[in-house]
Amino acid sequence: MKHLPDLRPALLSMLAVFALSGGGLATVATWRDALTVGNAKITAASEWTIPLKATKIIDTGQNIVFRQLDGQYLAWERYTLFQNATYSSQTPALVAKYDKKYVVFDASDYEKTYAGIDQTGKLWTWGNNNYGQLGQGTKDNTYHNTPKQPAPSHLFKALTVGGGEILAIDTNGNIWGWGANANYELGTGNTNSPTTPVQITNGTKYTKIFKKKGYTDALAVDENGNLWGWGYGCNGGIKHLTESDCHRPVILGKYVDKISDRGANVLLDNAGQVWAQGDSYGGKLCTSENKLDTLTPIFTGHIIK
Repeated sequence: MKHLPDLRPALLSMLAVFALSGGGLATVATWRDALTVGNAKITAASEWTIPLKATKIIDTGQNIVFRQLDGQYLAWERYTLFQNATYSSQTPALVAKYDKKYVVFDASDYEKTYAGIDQTGKLWTWGNNNYGQLGQGTKDNTYHNTPKQPAPSHLFKALTVGGGEILAIDTNGNIWGWGANANYELGTGNTNSPTTPVQITNGTKYTKIFKKKGYTDALAVDENGNLWGWGYGCNGGIKHLTESDCHRPVILGKYVDKISDRGANVLLDNAGQVWAQGDSYGGKLCTSENKLDTLTPIFTGHIIK
């Protein structure tokens, strides 16, 4: 059994996921200061550890939502996320409104905006619409309870909800976006904020799209394993790019993931090597140096997935 020394939540958040054999399932646990793992057995130094089975973990900005094996969603709240519902901070509760008809789901606490893709590939949105992020052709300060389709003539396979914007990949691999765009969040090359879906890419086929809640940059992975970025701050840690390069989707490199937080950037490449750059105060980049001026490999000798 191996002990992982004092891994701080600044980099790893408060969530760990460990793959178990069979079916690609994951056992989930939270911890504060210490973690012991071995043969998928988890011991956490916290009285509020909650192990469960999940096929997907969704970070909504201030809360965590889990997709269960039966397709329904569980959540426990730190801040109010779902209207007309009360959750214990100790025990996950069933999010009945977001049932298994959605095979893909994402949400943003900051703007209380929600989106889901059903089993047929239809995309639905509901919640606040102050930036036109519901894609219905209007924007207002009213909370919309009833899910509606922003692009009924298209089918989708992936999506991400930012603050006041939504980005989605259709079944042909093209990226669409709508809503807030003051900081080039949509990658259209301008700062217009469309209230109906606008096709952003054509030709390159994308498989994954994601962004950190409350941040203006967005990320996508294409079928050739390239990580693309756009929006204010997308060039963080990528020295050969300027901010103007991020007005439209631009290749960041052969990476599959990127995290930016409080002056630091962490990237994961296709080979499973982690790279880091920026402020490492408190050891959050797992180095004894206080700052890494260039992208530097960390966790060397380990393959990270």
